[in-house]
Amino acid sequence: MTYSVRHITNFHYQPAVREVVMEVRVQPRNEARQRCLSFSLDVTPRANVMLYRDFLGNTVHHFDIPGQHQQIEISAHALVEVSASPVPEPRAVPDWEKLDDSIASGDFWECCCPANTRNRVRCWRNSPKSWARNVEATSRNFCSI
Repeated sequence: MTYSVRHITNFHYQPAVREVVMEVRVQPRNEARQRCLSFSLDVTPRANVMLYRDFLGNTVHHFDIPGQHQQIEISAHALVEVSASPVPEPRAVPDWEKLDDSIASGDFWECCCPANTRNRVRCWRNSPKSWARNVEATSRNFCSI
């Protein structure tokens, strides 16, 4: 499916400014399921628009508007093609029955422990056996240190 995307930004200055230096990141990226087929950027008052890629891979348009002005309009227009999401294979979906069985058997006690990792680390550094003695895990009393 192809989308036509239009984005307009207006800046109003009171009092008028003498000069503006600006960067905009409005061009759609080409990624897994989307492709930017065309892109245009119009700036009023007229400016010499240049571009570069930032360290994240975004296209950055930058310009300078010298001279006194009270208003700037930036208009971006893009045609973006987006492909459909792939339907996951039935085997790629997690097995919910296994998760239900784990919860029913109580085999998830470590997830229910308080996040007091400082004491656990201290016990573990002293000796793993010491840590094992200090942690009691049952279905009724999940964790105590």
